Amino acid sequence: MPTRQNTICRTFLISTMALLLACSTFAAKTITKTYTEKAPLFIAYWLGYSDSTAGYQNIGDIPSFVNVVPVAFALVRENRKIDMTFIESNLIKKGKTQAEAKAEIISEMKKLKKKNPKVKILLSLGGWAGNCWELIKTKKDVIALSKNITAVINEWGFDGVDLDFEADRKLGTEYPLCKGCKEGGDTTDAVKGYIIQNLRKDLGNKIISVVTTEDWPYIRDNFKLINWVSTMDYNSGTKAFDSLYKTYNKINPKANFCPISFGVNNNVGGYGYKTLKDITTFIKDTKIPKKGNLSILFWNLSQVSSANMKAIYNAVKTKVVNQ
Repeated sequence: MPTRQNTICRTFLISTMALLLACSTFAAKTITKTYTEKAPLFIAYWLGYSDSTAGYQNIGDIPSFVNVVPVAFALVRENRKIDMTFIESNLIKKGKTQAEAKAEIISEMKKLKKKNPKVKILLSLGGWAGNCWELIKTKKDVIALSKNITAVINEWGFDGVDLDFEADRKLGTEYPLCKGCKEGGDTTDAVKGYIIQNLRKDLGNKIISVVTTEDWPYIRDNFKLINWVSTMDYNSGTKAFDSLYKTYNKINPKANFCPISFGVNNNVGGYGYKTLKDITTFIKDTKIPKKGNLSILFWNLSQVSSANMKAIYNAVKTKVVNQ
């Protein structure tokens, strides 16, 4: 006759096996097609919260040479909800209601699409602070989060999502840490993998891009579900690219997947190179890998002058044409 201890152990093992089987089935259902592709030449963020007057304040004015525009940042908040007010905040500060700010941004996105039908406008989700990833713990959480992300993408007319998984931090008084979160808190790599899997299922053929500074299991294990991976390691040249390529090329040898990314020190706090000369010299001197594709993840459209943006694009284009 089984003891109570044996019964508990057996129940635990059965539960564990059921969970593993469920996770395997979840992953297997999504991996039916490879989505990795050559990364676009020029990817440049638009910061909705920026109050700078230097760059492109209106999405509709972004020039046609920009291939991809991630709109930053949508935040993951309590109850797996997606908060768009960070993107809308600068318009709200100028007296717009949230509904008016939303309508204006959507109108500007349509304007850019009309001017440049090939441009891809992505919802950039996450960022360096203001999120509650630590509260996304279970498969049920992931399913709800994915549905909420997909609903926003469809409602606003985005072409997909740009995922930026970073630890939970307070983002000013308007976005404090959520109840149950701690500074530096995060969800697990397994959960991040489930998020990618479920988004692929919910978004169909829409774009899923992921930014990173290094090789993470949730990217490696789901690489074929991701359109491209961007190295967010600003000022690193091709160092991060080369390191990641060794891993991801084994998963999909045909994938030219990874833009080289760097930043511009035009915003408060500063990121990366400080002058136009620094940036164009960097591009000129960067050694393009023998395998893979050199493209640029640029930070950012809202705070860099149009003349500088054009000069940087020309440097990128010249470099790629001459490779």
